[in-house]
Amino acid sequence: MKIRILNDAVRLRLERDEVDAIRLGKPVEASTHFVDAQVFRYCLRVGDVASVESSFRDNRLTVV
Repeated sequence: MKIRILNDAVRLRLERDEVDAIRLGKPVEASTHFVDAQVFRYCLRVGDVASVESSFRDNRLTVV
């Protein structure tokens, strides 16, 4: 999964196997490691929501 962030917009680009996982209701996760030992994690998961929602907590971006 690739992530693109521009101002207040977040775009996720998925590989075919990741699309298949989402279809099955499984989350797709990835992470980026920085030299100071911090890790930025991002996750796309299926949820029962009316529209797309996102949250950022503990260095983790979650999109539902």
